[in-house]
Amino acid sequence: MKETFDRAWKGVIAPQKYKYNINAICPREQVIDQQIIERIDFIVPKDDGKNISAMIIKQKNTNST
Repeated sequence: MKETFDRAWKGVIAPQKYKYNINAICPREQVIDQQIIERIDFIVPKDDGKNISAMIIKQKNTNST
């Protein structure tokens, strides 16, 4: 019983890490409601030497004259 409980809480507190292709989930650019949306990727360094991968999704600036 204790092993089952330990697996349950560890799965919530420290879930298994998965590798994935970010372009398959969210392309760098896409059109939504006739607006070009872009993804900007960046990395945030942590004090322990590891990094956090992050992204911003925003409307792309278009200069139409």
